[in-house]
Amino acid sequence: MQLRIPYEFNFVLVGGDTFLRSHAVTPTLTIPESSITFTELQYGFASQDFVKTPQFSNNNDRDGVNHSVGIAQSVVLNKMVRLRVRYDFDREFTGSSLTQDDWAYRGHKFTGDLGLSIPMGLKLDLEAYYYFQNYDNPNSSSLSSEKRRDRIQTYTATLSKTFDNWVTASVQYLYNWNASNIPVFDYDRSIVSLILTGNF
Repeated sequence: MQLRIPYEFNFVLVGGDTFLRSHAVTPTLTIPESSITFTELQYGFASQDFVKTPQFSNNNDRDGVNHSVGIAQSVVLNKMVRLRVRYDFDREFTGSSLTQDDWAYRGHKFTGDLGLSIPMGLKLDLEAYYYFQNYDNPNSSSLSSEKRRDRIQTYTATLSKTFDNWVTASVQYLYNWNASNIPVFDYDRSIVSLILTGNF
């Protein structure tokens, strides 16, 4: 049995302007059932400070905190293949003004991922998740005062290689489809990323 308490700080720029500062703590308990299977139990707390910018004048309406709980089951085969399924419930709390109310929701996320060790020391990770977000209040962008409902599908493929046991270089492709009953939030996008990660 192992307990980890990761902390994460995010500082996001958009168009050269500060967009978001966030802090997150995610205590995670790992429980091995056998030599190839283990369960993870996780609680998450995140504080999000969105910054008003010339491009996003109401961005700070999204300030809030998020609480989440999750459970995952993993199977590791031959140190070459890892399978994992996961469920998370999260709750986003925001302010109480008309536009701040737009961002409070309850979410249910279902995730499956496959990790493969392939030749030349490379790792391939494939992940898909389906995320239900049901918002608490009528949305200010809706002429009929509908409550927003999002159904989010995300598919990710990541190819990575670790150097000297502490630096990992990755290239990632992500496709995201956000199907919403409020048209302004209905979109899809593709993102290609180059990622450099250090472990200390």
